[in-house]
Order: sequence, then structure tokens, then C-alpha cells
Amino acid sequence: MKNKPLILIIVFLLTISSTFQAVQAKKRKKTIKYEFNKKNSITLHGFIGKKMYKKFLKDVKKFKNKKMNILINSNGGKIFYVNKIVGYINKNNIKTTCMAAYSALSGGFMILQSCDKRLALPKSILMMHKVYCNLPPCTRIREINLIVQMQMARSLSMPYKMYNSFIKDGNWWMTGRMAYQYNAVDEVVERERIKIGKFK
Repeated sequence: MKNKPLILIIVFLLTISSTFQAVQAKKRKKTIKYEFNKKNSITLHGFIGKKMYKKFLKDVKKFKNKKMNILINSNGGKIFYVNKIVGYINKNNIKTTCMAAYSALSGGFMILQSCDKRLALPKSILMMHKVYCNLPPCTRIREINLIVQMQMARSLSMPYKMYNSFIKDGNWWMTGRMAYQYNAVDEVVERERIKIGKFK
């Protein structure tokens, strides 16, 4: 049979191809390092105010094992409710893995810093500034500012004076990669290594 060598070569190549595809599929499966879904996570999406705080209290009750993930995508909100969320997490010793999914600004940044494990995407946007508030709960603005700044400096393992110099003249902006350099996150994770389920 004159075409037998050719047939053998084709079979050989097809075998190699299928084997290679199987190996690549296995590798792709292994690349998922963190998974966020309804069963293991809650979301803090949008303005952090009374409405979000109530939603947070409702969502957090299902995590009886004291362990959960938090997906943060927020430009901040009212310091009063930000502190309530942070205080609840700390008071109940909840072990948290938090992800700055797209943005963790102002109050979102503060909540991220209260977590046991802080994650960000390479292009996530993080930002912190001095506390701005003129509402009744924030009448002692200087005292609140000092407390928050000291807390943030401590969470970043950064001298207070250095932290203060970053926010002194306005907003301190960082990408996920920059945040890692300043110890604002513990790990920068590539998007393909994260699986985010539907939360609606």
C-alpha cells in the first residue's frame, strides 16, 4: 500500500495534536486561583451608604463559618458606614479575602485594607485621601482624619509621615501593580486566574 507511510504520519500528527490540546486544557483549568460566587462571596458595588450597609448585614449572615470573600467595586461613600462595615468584620473575626475588582477608592480602599488577604487586578484602580465630611457624625473631622490616617499607615506597614505625604495635597492614586509595591495589596492576580460568577 503506497499511501501507508502517509497515513501513519497523519495518524501520528493527529495523536500529538489531541494530546497537546488535552495538556493545554488541563493547564488552563489549573490557572484559576481564586473563585468568587454567591456561595463564598458578597459584593460591595457602588456608593457605600445606609443602603449598602443594610445589604452587607443581610449578605454576611449566611457565612456562619466566619470566612468569606468580598468583591469591591466602589468609589467610596460615607465614612460613618465605611467604619461600620470595617468594625463589623473586625468585631466578628471574619476571615476575609477581598478583591479590588475594578476600583477601590476612598471608603472602598479602607475596607480593602481591613481584609486578611487583599487582592487586585493589574489594572485595578485604588485611591485614598483625607477624610472629607461635614455631617453630624463627622463633626470631629480632625480627630477622625488622624485616626483613619494612622490606621491606613499601619495597614500599609508605612511610617505615618510617609503615608501623610502621599495624601497631603489631594488624592493618592494607584494601579493594582503600584498598590502591591506600596503594600496596599498582598497579591496582584491576572484576570484569567480569577473566576467571577453571577451575583444577581
